[in-house]
Amino acid sequence: MKRNTKSDPSRPRPRLLVPAWVAASIALAGCHHRSVLSDPEVLRAAAIDSDDSQGLVLQAGKWEKVPKPEPGTPQGDYQIAEALYRAEDYPKAERAFEEVADKHKKDPEIHEKALFMRAESQFQQGHYTGARDSYGELLKTYPGSPHLSAAVQRLFVIADGWLDDARADVRRGHTSSFPHRFFQFDPEHKPLFDIDGHAIKELSNIRERDPNGPLADDTLMMTAGYHYSMGDYRDADTYYDQLIHNYPRSEYQPQAHVLSAEAKLQAYKGASYEGRQLEEAKRILQAALNQYPNELEAERQRIYQKLDAIRQEQAKSQFEIGEWYRRMGHPLSARVYYQYVVSQKDFAGTKWAERAGERLAELGSDAPVAATLGAPAGTEQAPAR
Repeated sequence: MKRNTKSDPSRPRPRLLVPAWVAASIALAGCHHRSVLSDPEVLRAAAIDSDDSQGLVLQAGKWEKVPKPEPGTPQGDYQIAEALYRAEDYPKAERAFEEVADKHKKDPEIHEKALFMRAESQFQQGHYTGARDSYGELLKTYPGSPHLSAAVQRLFVIADGWLDDARADVRRGHTSSFPHRFFQFDPEHKPLFDIDGHAIKELSNIRERDPNGPLADDTLMMTAGYHYSMGDYRDADTYYDQLIHNYPRSEYQPQAHVLSAEAKLQAYKGASYEGRQLEEAKRILQAALNQYPNELEAERQRIYQKLDAIRQEQAKSQFEIGEWYRRMGHPLSARVYYQYVVSQKDFAGTKWAERAGERLAELGSDAPVAATLGAPAGTEQAPAR
């Protein structure tokens, strides 16, 4: 006969293994079932705080205390939550402001302030992921909020902090985000996945929400610097250029000019590729020297060295095009490029001008050159080898 194990009292009952985080969640749920706004201890503390901070108004020639709003009213509930915040009981303040926001959605003034203060309470606890979401909800619901500037400043601090790990890795010579910056388990302080991506996205959101605010150019400079340090020079160049063109009065203009040029030079792949980046880098560096002579005085010598390196690379590019035509058996075309290198003032004194002269001597005068020598047709890019 089959044993009925379900009703057998002698059978040992299995122990349920509950993960610690589940047990903690159950415990917290038990603790939080009661409304903070109706907690007698909270109400007593809020009443004392209200008495201490109660203002006076002049009525009929007499100074009288402002009547206290009743608990349950929008202003009364808000003051209870505010008292918790002033007492630096941020966990309870967060819950109280959340209750106020949920309970008084039809009162825009109270609802807006409660959303902001909920985010502030989370920020003070170091719960940056939740604070980011709460500030975002505030600015999405109330785009013209008077708290815009304060919220944007908090969001900038959060994004800046999320990039600290990337900065530390760069100092150690490791730019890859995998695995520890791509996945980590500290959900209150940092996003679960792709910390860098969340930080850069938040910097972009700041610009979208407050494009003319005091931190807009800071977000571009930080974003460009991140991409530059990661070796993403084309992306870095894009953001430096945005700063240069969109924020002409930014304090970062001199630095952005130099770094934009350096990003273009880093992205340049050599004489066999398009030379437009070299010309743009040259133009930006020359503009930087003309527009910011005092600010860039300490960097002047290094900028001149960069300009000389660009000059050498441009001469090399045109010389190598001539070399390609010579190898392909087209001496007339080769001579055009050699002559161009020799005739350009910018290329004078370079080794490529010297070598181009030697090639012209080797070709002799049998290969005629066009009477007017402008930039050859191939000055942008060497033919594929």
